Amino acid sequence: MTSNVHIVRARGDDGMTLIEVLAAIVILGVCVVFVLGGTTFLPIAANTHRRDARADTILRSWAEAVNAKGFDTSGRLCAPDAYSIETLKSESYLPSDFSYADFTTSALVVDTWDGSTFVPCDSAAMLARVGLRLTSAQAAHPVSQSVQVVVAHR
Repeated sequence: MTSNVHIVRARGDDGMTLIEVLAAIVILGVCVVFVLGGTTFLPIAANTHRRDARADTILRSWAEAVNAKGFDTSGRLCAPDAYSIETLKSESYLPSDFSYADFTTSALVVDTWDGSTFVPCDSAAMLARVGLRLTSAQAAHPVSQSVQVVVAHR
């Protein structure tokens, strides 16, 4: 009598086949690529945010100085430099060491209220709207912000 005896080896249940290992490596590789891509972008984003916050601080300080100065009654209301950063520094509305070196400023825009709308400058008006725009000097990731301040005749 012949006996057919088959020897069967028990297979482990740890699930580590070659295909599963390769799939895990591919998934981890894709994750590493995205994590490294994100970390290389962080310094650029931080620098852009820093310049954006600096521009915001400069514009807020300028707006507070314009508000403190009030309506320019010296007849210079419509002069291009009446509310410039340099003029406000020279008149002690801004600290003498106030710096905006990393930015360029646009020409000041001064409009006055004619009773129904803001129009180009009229020195007889009772309200003026003064606007300033800052743009960062860095060309790679520029930052540009603007602010308008309404000043009343006191």
